[in-house]
Parts: sequence; C-alpha cells; structure tokens
Amino acid sequence: MNYAPPLALGLVAVCASFLALVPSGPGQERKPQPALAERLDEQVQGRVRADGFSGAVLVARDGRPILARGYGPANRDYDLPNTPRTKFRIGSVTKPITAVAILTLVQQGKLRLDDPARHYVPEIPAAWEKVTIHHLLSHTGGVPEHTGLPAYRDRKTLPITPRDIVGLVRDKSLDFPPGDTFQYSNTGYILLGMIGEKVSGRRYAELVRQNVFGPAGMKDSGYDEPGLILKGRASGYANLALGPAQAPYLDMSWPYAAGGLYSTVEDWLRLDKALYTEQLLGAELRRKMFTPVRNNYGYGWGIRKVAGHEAAAHAGAIAGFRSAVLRLPDDHLCVAVFSNLVGAGRPAELADQLARIALEEKQK
Repeated sequence: MNYAPPLALGLVAVCASFLALVPSGPGQERKPQPALAERLDEQVQGRVRADGFSGAVLVARDGRPILARGYGPANRDYDLPNTPRTKFRIGSVTKPITAVAILTLVQQGKLRLDDPARHYVPEIPAAWEKVTIHHLLSHTGGVPEHTGLPAYRDRKTLPITPRDIVGLVRDKSLDFPPGDTFQYSNTGYILLGMIGEKVSGRRYAELVRQNVFGPAGMKDSGYDEPGLILKGRASGYANLALGPAQAPYLDMSWPYAAGGLYSTVEDWLRLDKALYTEQLLGAELRRKMFTPVRNNYGYGWGIRKVAGHEAAAHAGAIAGFRSAVLRLPDDHLCVAVFSNLVGAGRPAELADQLARIALEEKQK
C-alpha cells in the first residue's frame, strides 16, 4: 500500500468556485448557479452511474462553492449518506499539510530549509548526512521507501512508531545523491513529521492542529490516530467483483505524517483560501512551496497545467479511500474529490474533468 501514488507523476488536486450548491442538510443543496452547478453535478453523477463513485466533491471559485455535495453512502452497514462534512482519510493529500506545518516552523525561525535532517533525528545514519529539509519536502533526498518492504506488508495491521519505521530502512544506502533527481518517498515525510515534533516540542497531531488546522479554521480535520472515535467519519470500502466490501485494516500509526490525516471537502476549501493570504505562511515561503524543484514537484505539491492553466495538485491513496485536490491560483479555482470506495470513480481524473468544466464556463 502506497499512501499516495502520484498521478501522472503521482499527483492531482483541485479547487473551483462561483456561487452555488450550499448544503442545507445531508444530501440537500440549493442552486444559486444552476447551469454550471448542474453541469458539474452531472459529471459526477455519470461516475456514480458508470462505476458507483462514492464520496464528496467540492468545486469553488473565489472561495465560494459552486458544487459541494456528497454521493453514495458513508457507511453501508447503517445506510448513512456522504455529505460535504463527512470526514475522509485523505492518504498522501496529507503531504501538502505536513509541508505547510514544516514551513510554519521555518517561518518561526526554528528550522532552515538547508538544515541537515540528521541534526534533528539522531536515528538517521551518518551516510545520509547530506539530506536536508529541502530534500525531504521535495522528494529529492534519495531516502529509501519503506512501504514496499516485506516488513510493511506483514506488520501493517500492528502499531508502530515513526522511529521504528525509519529503522526499517536506516541500514540501506540512499537511492541517489541528495538533489540529483526526484523519487517519491513516504519515508521522507515520516522523517519530516519526526523533525516537526522535535522542533516544536509537540506531537504531530498537535503540531498540525495548532499550526495549520486552527489558523485556517479547519475544525473537521486532524490526524486519524489509532482507536480514535470520530463522529461523521466515512468507512472505507473496496469495489470487488461481488460488490463493495470492507477495506483491509491498516493501523494508522504507519502512514503518520506521510498519509495519516482526515479532512472534509469543506475544510479543504478553508485551507485553499488560507493559502492565498499570510494566514499560514508569508509570500516568500508560499512561493517556494509552489515552485517546482524536480519533476514538477515543489514542497508537498505537484505543479502542472490543466487546460493550459497553472495548477498545484496532489492525489492520495490509503486503505478504502482515494483523494484528489487541485488548486488553480490564477483562476482562484479549487477542486477536492474525496472517495471512500476504491476502484470506483477515479477521483484524480474526475477532479481534472471538473476543473476543465469550470474553466470552460468562465470563458463563456
């Protein structure tokens, strides 16, 4: 299990708006912008009819929702519906949030981007001494990946500490000299979580709450710690030949800062809006975050184009869930697609399609 297979490089993210579809209750929306809202909704409904897409979708422009709606059940045992406020595990869409949290520590003067990671995590071997915070944020450190190891496959239902995750690969050589190329590394983001805890003196869950979720007003987002009772959460399912089935269990101590967060599509819009301001980060750090380092990846974001428009994106995959987020800053467009049925709907592809529809409408 990879917490986030990058889409076409491993990424996709989306955000769009105008006015429209504001939920007045579970499964209910009102339509101030019916034409565009209905086009977007019909695109999603097509995925529902074709392969049973289940999840929540938000498209917003200028910070205002055009479409914000749930599709299919959040819990199939109790027939509870998905809504824009349903909490989904977001897999590697966690990485942009971890990146923001680390950059807030840089902004506070507690970290520097060129600091060696080993300075903060003694478990990192001397052979990795040239790996910096910059390299970890941009997946250019050559840190070996732990999710493909037999130990991960055999033990992923059991609790583990971040230190023990690093222990699975610390005796391995770097895959390449730091900075030479791009290689997606969940392990690198595990290290970033450990560094954040060391520098802030707070657990990762508290760090993202205080430095990201709180300031951005994201009250329905957090770290899905093992055993957490979470009101309004979606259950994760796999789409099998005989129909949807409960997804295999994954202890959430494994994904940690690389893929362990939950959120809602409504909360994602709050984050998107905050990233246009100095609410979380100053202009220079925001510029760095969205500037490609290698392979069109910045700090926690893939940078690419959608219909010729600049976009920042990420995709996520974790047991029973898929997610895709996309922000088009020049158009103030935001799209978020969170799904709780693996094998249905292709959220990353759907997010792109919704963004294109919103861009086409703007040009009319």
